[in-house]
Amino acid sequence: RGLKMQAAADARFEPLLGAGDEAALTPPPPAKRRCLHRRLRGKQAPPPEGLRGLYDVTTPRLDHIEAFGGVYGRVWVARDRCGRRRWLKQVKSHSWQDGLPEHGVREVAILKDLASIGHMPHIMSVEHVLAHREAGSQCHRLHIVAGHATHDLVTFTKARELTPASVQSMVWQLALAVDFLHARSVLHRNLKPASVLVNPGGHLVVSGFETAIRSLPAGAPAANPAGFILRTHIAVRAPELLLGLNRDHPGMDIWALGCCVAFLALGCWAFLPEDNSDEAACREIFRRVGKPGKDHILARLPNFERIAPPDEEPRGFDEARELLGDQGLRLLEGLFALDYAADRPAASRVLRHAYFAGLVA
Repeated sequence: RGLKMQAAADARFEPLLGAGDEAALTPPPPAKRRCLHRRLRGKQAPPPEGLRGLYDVTTPRLDHIEAFGGVYGRVWVARDRCGRRRWLKQVKSHSWQDGLPEHGVREVAILKDLASIGHMPHIMSVEHVLAHREAGSQCHRLHIVAGHATHDLVTFTKARELTPASVQSMVWQLALAVDFLHARSVLHRNLKPASVLVNPGGHLVVSGFETAIRSLPAGAPAANPAGFILRTHIAVRAPELLLGLNRDHPGMDIWALGCCVAFLALGCWAFLPEDNSDEAACREIFRRVGKPGKDHILARLPNFERIAPPDEEPRGFDEARELLGDQGLRLLEGLFALDYAADRPAASRVLRHAYFAGLVA
């Protein structure tokens, strides 16, 4: 249909064209346009042959790593020369980009910097970074080699029957990881169940640092609000971001931590909107935790007037009591505090909660 419209538009200007100019307006064959469309969508090739000397790729396209706005890469299960299983992640890039993909460079830089500070067993460690330049192009394919994991939090909760003790241990590990990041001025910005890897024995590793950033020090001027871009998944997005707060802050990771805890306890998303809109996501949050009053800090955000809070009693999280217990339920309610500036706890305070009393780190 687009080609017919273009042809009709060209016909109106046909008297102005010379005899040799008609070929310039002839559209390319449909097959070439389809190939171009596939290339623009970022269709990726298998790992280059040069990597097979270092890593034996055994399973093509094992999994996707989902992120806000699309897929950031493809993951293969590989074995190194010692026979150990590893994840070989090909960072998504497009043929029109020059150099290395920005989100891949950011992920490697932050993870390498964190590793230089000290080892944290619940943060993904990068073993190798491999860059392959395509022939005849300035485009590089970036490959990140990391330790292999058997599940993420989504598949683990579906494949295993959780107990209160196992949930408590996993929540503790997640809180340790978030506290480690925030103590080093790193905001994950997209913490969700799919980015939490699970190894045998219930050992958790936080991955998915494509959108992580360094947070501003206290007292530093805020970044340009016009350049602020939401990076979090809609189901773990904090209400202040949904209502128009245009800056990153540690409380957004704490809210996402609460979403992961609720996913463990409920076996499903706590705030999954009917559609992918901020308004629907806000209404789901208010149905669970209650609506803020007119003097609340959320009521001063620009998009609050567009939301019609449901006039009903909040449902709460009573169904999570079976796996969390009373103290775990109080912790979850604290993580979901609507007042992000005053009531939502810092990660270091989460670790001191009574829910973890007697738990050995």
